[in-house]
Amino acid sequence: DVLPGFYHPSLIGVNTDTHTLHDLVAIKLPNVAANLEALGLDRDALCSVYVSWFMCLFNQLPSESMLRVWDLLLFEGSKTLFKTSL
Repeated sequence: DVLPGFYHPSLIGVNTDTHTLHDLVAIKLPNVAANLEALGLDRDALCSVYVSWFMCLFNQLPSESMLRVWDLLLFEGSKTLFKTSL
């Protein structure tokens, strides 16, 4: 299973990964995290954005980029979600 728990009724997989991404942004991109916080975007607001990226597998990207993300997702697994998001 490439994305365990993502499409389970509880959405446990996607919820876990969105919170992980939020923590990674704070660690890897502290200036971005500070700016988002200054704009009043808290964890819940940002995680709702992350959910749409993850659940739709980045279909908002141009087709060529989206297909590359999908290739990497199938090859490397869920860590691709974090790499792409950051």
